[in-house]
Amino acid sequence: MLGHYTQLVTEIVAAPDKAISGYDLLSDDERHQILLEWNATQAEYPQDQCIHHLFEAQVERTPDAVAVVFDDRPLTYGELNRRANQLAHYLISLGVGPESLVGICLERSLAMVIGICGILKAGGAYVPLDPTYPAERLRFMLDDAQVPVLLTQHHLLDNLPDHQTPVICLVTDWA
Repeated sequence: MLGHYTQLVTEIVAAPDKAISGYDLLSDDERHQILLEWNATQAEYPQDQCIHHLFEAQVERTPDAVAVVFDDRPLTYGELNRRANQLAHYLISLGVGPESLVGICLERSLAMVIGICGILKAGGAYVPLDPTYPAERLRFMLDDAQVPVLLTQHHLLDNLPDHQTPVICLVTDWA
């Protein structure tokens, strides 16, 4: 913290007319460490495996590790896998499989992650539908993609256009 204070004072003395938001608390070395070293997370993945297979392998390695956090609510790999599998089995019972498109109209949430994983595990591909889009735009996207099922949240139902697509509500508490 003393280093940050020293950095700030040095910058103020060097450019006293600068707006306070223009000064840096971080030294060049700290900025390099944060932006480059700590973000060096690129990894090679097998090109012959689907993402849900790679996810399953991670579940096997670390089932109790936190996979995702949303609004301070953590979800472990094991729990995410269990919920995604439940959804995948339900989607399969509705006819979703390879080459199937599934609409997903959700706000950012744990339900969104579970929905995407469940769709992929069922063999389908997801068609993202932004819940802030006007109803006419959503209707066009649903018609164009001809999705056999749409995943959404209960509080978004009123925003969806009248359409023949069966709707599954992923309750926020369920996710």
